Amino acid sequence: MTEKSILNYLIEYLIFTLYEIQEANRGKDFVTNEYLAYIECLEIVSKWQGFKKFGIDDIEKHFQVK
Repeated sequence: MTEKSILNYLIEYLIFTLYEIQEANRGKDFVTNEYLAYIECLEIVSKWQGFKKFGIDDIEKHFQVK
């Protein structure tokens, strides 16, 4: 796999997982910490110029970080 395809795959996985966690019960500490960890990962890869095609401008607003 190329770097671009790996980043695309990782970003798609992170976004999918965050949506899944959002729908789960976030009252549990583990789920909340896991959610925040995925957001941190997504913020790191969002620095890649190809990230814009995923349509998320403000990660913390999009995934409602409190």
